[in-house]
Amino acid sequence: MYFALKKRVKDNFLIYNASAGSGKTYTLTKVYLKLILAPNAHNNFGHILALTFTNKAVNEMKERILTGLADFSLTPCPKKSEALFSDVVKELGCSREVLQKKSEKVLMQLLHNYAFFEVSTIDKFNHRLIRTFAKDLKLPQNFEVQLDTDLVLTEGVNALIDRAGNDAALTDILVAFALEKISEDKSWDLSFDLKNIGKLLFSDQHIAPLEHLSNKKLSDFENLKKTLKSKISQSEQVFMEAAKSIKTLLSESGLIPTDFSRQSLPKFIDKIISGALPDTTAKWIQEFEDTKLYTGKTPVEAQDTIMSIQPQLSGFMKVILLAISLQYFYRNAHKHLLSLRLINALQYQVKSYCENQEILPISEFNKKIQGAIKNQSVPFIYERMGEQYSHFFIDEFQDTSSLQWDNLKPLLENAVVSEDEKGQRGSLLLVGDAKQSIYRWRGGNAEQFIDLYENKAFPAAQPKVINLPNNFRSLFEIVQFNNRFFNYTAAYLERENFASLYRDGSHQKPQKESGGFVSLEFLDDDPDKEAHYCEKVLDAINASLDKGFSYGDICLLTRKKKHGVLLAQYLIEKQIPVISSESLLLDNHPKVRFLVQLIRFVYQETTPYQAYPILAYLAQTQNKISVHEYIKKSLGNASEFFKSEFGFNPEALNTASIYDFCLMGIRSFSLANGKDAYLQFFLDVVSEVSLKEGGGPSVLLQYWEQKKSQLSVSAPDGLNAIQILTVHKAKGLEFPVVIFPFAETPLKEERNPTFWLPVPKEDFDGFEYLLLAKNDKIAQYNPLSKQIIEEEDQRLVLDALNILYVALTRASQALFVIGGMALNKDGKVNKNQYSGLLIDYLMDQGEWSAEKQRYTFGHFKMPEETTAAHKNDPKTIFFQLTQNTHERYALLMHPHTFVPEKVLQAQNLGQQLHYLLEQLDIHPLEKSLEKTSKAYPSADLGSLKTQAVGIISHEHLEKYYQKGLKAFNEKDIFTQNGSVARPDRLVFNENKVTVIDYKTGVEKEEDQVQIKSYGALLEEMGYQVENKILVYVDGARVLPIFV
Repeated sequence: MYFALKKRVKDNFLIYNASAGSGKTYTLTKVYLKLILAPNAHNNFGHILALTFTNKAVNEMKERILTGLADFSLTPCPKKSEALFSDVVKELGCSREVLQKKSEKVLMQLLHNYAFFEVSTIDKFNHRLIRTFAKDLKLPQNFEVQLDTDLVLTEGVNALIDRAGNDAALTDILVAFALEKISEDKSWDLSFDLKNIGKLLFSDQHIAPLEHLSNKKLSDFENLKKTLKSKISQSEQVFMEAAKSIKTLLSESGLIPTDFSRQSLPKFIDKIISGALPDTTAKWIQEFEDTKLYTGKTPVEAQDTIMSIQPQLSGFMKVILLAISLQYFYRNAHKHLLSLRLINALQYQVKSYCENQEILPISEFNKKIQGAIKNQSVPFIYERMGEQYSHFFIDEFQDTSSLQWDNLKPLLENAVVSEDEKGQRGSLLLVGDAKQSIYRWRGGNAEQFIDLYENKAFPAAQPKVINLPNNFRSLFEIVQFNNRFFNYTAAYLERENFASLYRDGSHQKPQKESGGFVSLEFLDDDPDKEAHYCEKVLDAINASLDKGFSYGDICLLTRKKKHGVLLAQYLIEKQIPVISSESLLLDNHPKVRFLVQLIRFVYQETTPYQAYPILAYLAQTQNKISVHEYIKKSLGNASEFFKSEFGFNPEALNTASIYDFCLMGIRSFSLANGKDAYLQFFLDVVSEVSLKEGGGPSVLLQYWEQKKSQLSVSAPDGLNAIQILTVHKAKGLEFPVVIFPFAETPLKEERNPTFWLPVPKEDFDGFEYLLLAKNDKIAQYNPLSKQIIEEEDQRLVLDALNILYVALTRASQALFVIGGMALNKDGKVNKNQYSGLLIDYLMDQGEWSAEKQRYTFGHFKMPEETTAAHKNDPKTIFFQLTQNTHERYALLMHPHTFVPEKVLQAQNLGQQLHYLLEQLDIHPLEKSLEKTSKAYPSADLGSLKTQAVGIISHEHLEKYYQKGLKAFNEKDIFTQNGSVARPDRLVFNENKVTVIDYKTGVEKEEDQVQIKSYGALLEEMGYQVENKILVYVDGARVLPIFV
């Protein structure tokens, strides 16, 4: 893995199995630093690609690496990095002095070449791959990435519904879908259910069926519908005839219903003949041939008759069971045919929307990459990318989807198997924990990580698996409890490779031999159970505060958002500070809602009642005694009332930008009078929408309706408040005290579960997959359906245990779990939920008592260490507003009073041309001009187009504007004295660079001085400066001067 050990092939493919709290980030940082600080390493970071899944994780890893290098370069090494420094010294086998000097040198190289410091999210890396192969994939050359797949889906659904009434076939489908929902006592609102169906389009798990489905036409679905109806009729005829044959046989044999045990067989047959489909999962039906059909009270003659005809009955029953299983299957498939049609229509609509908007949803990345690199050689991929990586790090590997892994494998296998010209191999390091794989719904695949242990990744490279045995996070009692409990839960997993995760992977060593506290509490069922949970949570909070913990030390974890909302509301009523996603939502803040309603009132004023919420807010904030009278008096002439009482003119929306309109509203109604981060974040949203969408109030209101449930304030770290998080949001985090209430989640929990079943296309009109509801009856259809359902059930149990594992391993000092009393009336445990698992474990340990509700392990003590960051609230940055709007406009509208007109025009033209040239790196010319027009409404687009085309097509300049070049526009270069240089354009070719600076005024000597200084800086950073070009633009004339 390290340069000094490169030729030791067994060490160049490492897998770190990192359980919760095992020092994963420390290990990653150490290995990375060893690689770039090895004695014979030179600019190694440029050949390393480290991948993880979130921007937060990227920033954390970069910070750790840079902090390590910075601290290593100091003498003495700061205490916080001493352990890491000593480990690196020991493992590299060098002196402290040598490592200190090497760290200083590498730090400077890295900072001067920061663009080559590749720690990235997988999605960002995939984006680069797609950009590289955009032409091969027939993508628009300057497509935009759309991170918000919900927005894309909403647009697709809206467009689909808009076609109703114009497209007769689609109208029939939508009407049938609405009627089906009504028949099931569900809302007839199509958009909600269509969005749920449409989520399949953005998941890696459904790629093969959806690709197959995308080629189907309306006639194909009609043919399948006829086929399924025919098969339903045929199978019904078969089991009906067999049932009648049994009825006849029983009658001819002189048998009556009471001759049979519980009259089961006659009732079963009568039910079929009556037209009902009976349940066939009962044991006596499934094992009919060996079942005793009579009782001891049955007459002996009747017993003999039953035994004599049982072989015949068994024959008929086999026919019935097969025909009924087919009937259930065909009916199931027919019921979901409507969903298939809608998925097909939505696919087309979403694809059309993306093509028209020249966007690519981020969920499409992996599918596109697979198509681009499937048959390409690795050297060719690197050649196209302009990069060459020898060393790969992948963090949180258990969250990697199968498709992501398949796309990365060629690059990774090339690194660990192939040798360069010096006979050296690259390396691969994977870090993960299959027990923390909790994102299956977005493609995460725990089995993939498990398979790596069995050497299924690369036949020519055997991985070295390293278990990180220590737990540096949690105190003794918490580690011991989790070790024992999760080792016990292995018995709940039938698949051996799943069970071994917990049986063999739950043996962490606590770093301290004492300390820590665990509390398990089980609540009886009562009508007001939610209130009971809230009270118990408050008890745990107060107990923690009494021990000396602060609010900021405590985190509440929930499985469902609704429980987080409930707890937040309860604690706020108790005057306890909380931070939760709901409490930070912009839409929950009254001032933000006021501004949105103000925009809606002015833009959509169709009735005076639009002003009602605005007046209600004003009445409350101004402490009006009679809110009703205040609203009644002003409702009929709200616009005039706003002018006279508040100096606010609604008509300003016709002339001002939407952003300035909001500022006027804030000022006029005195909204900015304190800690209003919500207002600032809302204005940021307004600004972003205005710049990106180029829209006014209609665009903003549409965006707000789509996104208001997601837009929130970013809370700063260090607030002394209790955090309320879902378990998924808490992954990777730790807290001194964790409280996990509502621990009643079922191990197998699905809402309307469906699955794709491969079918013979010759039997189903060319369809190779059918969408089916998952149930026990479908499991009986064939061995494949049974296997798929059983495997999915085991995955559900694994996912549920993984979520519980993540929840119970976040605490460092105290853990409170509050669940329900998962026992039936006979005292039998319900093992299909979290609290039942815990009770079952306590019973196994001999700890359980029917009279006891709370069980504790360890002693709840004072905090091990103070968390100073929570002791004081950080200083609040107040929202500030300029006092005079007109002064602000005067400064912008009359700059000639300060700057000569010609100079001002040259500056404006330069800014506009810079902006246009920057856009041309991203968009085609017409799109770039459109973007420039939005950014600079007064720009002369004709002149700008002439100048830009003159530059990029100039015989001496065009090669610096080709697609696929590694180029940066207006990138900051930090000098040693702290100043910043910003060349207009840098074009890289391996280690060579060309500097380009645009000028719109007359030629000046200082222009050459400036560009020469840029060149000197780049040479100081280790680059070879190929050319320094000043580009003077005067009207249509373009003059490049090579300095």
